[in-house]
Amino acid sequence: MRGFFLPALGVIFLLGSSAWAKQEGSALKKVARQKVPVVITARQAEFNNKERKAVYKGSVKVVRGKSIMYSDQLEAFWDRDGKQLDHIVATGNVVVLQEGKKITAEKGVYYEAQQKVVLTGNPVSREGENMVKGSRMTYFFNEERVVVENAVSELHPARKKKDKQAVGGSGEKAAAAGEAE
Repeated sequence: MRGFFLPALGVIFLLGSSAWAKQEGSALKKVARQKVPVVITARQAEFNNKERKAVYKGSVKVVRGKSIMYSDQLEAFWDRDGKQLDHIVATGNVVVLQEGKKITAEKGVYYEAQQKVVLTGNPVSREGENMVKGSRMTYFFNEERVVVENAVSELHPARKKKDKQAVGGSGEKAAAAGEAE
């Protein structure tokens, strides 16, 4: 049973790298091909062959390589034959961390056949000071495309090290200093 469920759950980490798909399209494909083990910890796990599903509950943590995802609950569903992953649903305080990038949402649903993930419940993507949020984010992996509904973006110009040091290394301090002038 373990061999059946765990490899398919590796697709969850496309969530973390997909927010920056346009910038890192080849990285997405590389992550998908990696033969890196997936380690899932939770307070409880239940595997149901009849329903073709696995449910992890309570402080769920999924680690694959340098990627980490947290959620309150994770459910994985397989097709009628029980051989192919159909979709994955992560719910409650979903956080994906990968190489300085962070995505938060209340729910993330990954659809294997369509190679897409839909994030809802105040989804926010952050990289450094840059942020994009909306009511719904849909990442299309094969197309390296992201659609954000009701989008709000906050983009900051890259700062030189000298600029950061002058204001104590904090972008917030730099913004406050600019407002004070």
